[in-house]
Order: sequence, then structure tokens, then C-alpha cells
Amino acid sequence: MAHTHQDIYNAHLTHSAIDDDIAKTLIWPIVTTTQPLGNMAFFGIQNRNIDQIISAKGQAIKIVPNALYQQGDPSSICARYDMLPFKKEQFNAIIIHQLHMLDLNIKSVFSTLMPYLHPGGLFLISTLLYEPPIFSDFPALHAIGDALSQHGIPSPIIEKHRMTYTFKHSLPQLYFLAMGLEAPPEESITLSWAIAHGWKKQPQVRMPESRK
Repeated sequence: MAHTHQDIYNAHLTHSAIDDDIAKTLIWPIVTTTQPLGNMAFFGIQNRNIDQIISAKGQAIKIVPNALYQQGDPSSICARYDMLPFKKEQFNAIIIHQLHMLDLNIKSVFSTLMPYLHPGGLFLISTLLYEPPIFSDFPALHAIGDALSQHGIPSPIIEKHRMTYTFKHSLPQLYFLAMGLEAPPEESITLSWAIAHGWKKQPQVRMPESRK
């Protein structure tokens, strides 16, 4: 079956609705209760709630997919997460919205991005969780906690959320096909999300030994 432009647009609307829900209900409450973040790197898809987060919490650079990159926008760049033009410890916060769209190898993502985060800075991710048969390659909840602890977040806070979505458009399967997944035949689906955040470990300061 050939996909029309309308099919693709409808699937995009479904994805945007999911994306908005996660940003508004799960990410926004964490960010708004955090102290001013200053410089922030945001990996994800642009939508109205993401823009609210960015405008409310200081200066931010959005790292976005090629399809959403707009030339001339000084706050937005299109780049691979493992080839970023930034300095080490440049950001006070790194937020990765929909980590599963970036890379399913979470250890690779954490080890690559953590050097860009200043000690004491906020590291926050959202991702779909392991849930066969559709999401059999996605990370399990305990794996996320273990990986964060191994990469400089000593006490990560991890929440699991179940959210049900009803597809209102003609071809929601495109959302899953775009990720290489088997599309569900149902008109609605319940997904498990993880929201994890924590603060990068501060380096230990050795006190000089007192002389007797």
C-alpha cells in the first residue's frame, strides 16, 4: 500500500501529540522545580511544550533531527550526538527527550554526553521501556539506573509511567514503522515510559593534611 502525504502528516500529528504529552506531564514538572539551569543542551523534537521549557530555564541549544532543523535559528543545530561541537563541561543541564529515538545503546549515549555536563549539573532523560513484542530491544528500567550510576549520576531518580494513546488518524502505524517496529493493529496502545534524572557527581576535594 502506498503512503500518501496525508497519511504521513496524520502520523506526524499522532507522534506530536504523544511528544507533547510526555513533555508537558512528565518532563516539565521536574524542570520547573529545579533551580535555574543556565546553559542547557536539549536533544529531541521541537514542540510547544519543549519551547516553554527552554524559555523558562535560561539559554539553551536544541539538538534536533535533520527534518526539523531550521537554518538561521541560532538556538538550534542539527548534529549527531557523538559529533557535537561543544566544549567539555559546557552545560549545566542535558535533557534527552525520547532517548530511544537517539540510540538504544544507552551506555554509549551516557558515556558520550556526560563529559559535556558540568559537575553538579542536571541530567534528564525520557524513553520508552522494554515491552515485548513491539519494544523488545528497548532498555529495561533497572538497566537505565545501572547505566546512569556507572556514568557519573550516583543517585538517579527513576519513575515509570504507563500512558494510553488513542490514534485519531488514518495511519498511526507509520510512527512505528519509522522506528523499524512492528505496527500494532489496535486503535489505541498503552506504552511504558521511564523518566530518569539526577545530578552529575562533584569531584572530591582533598583537604590538605594538617601538620603536627
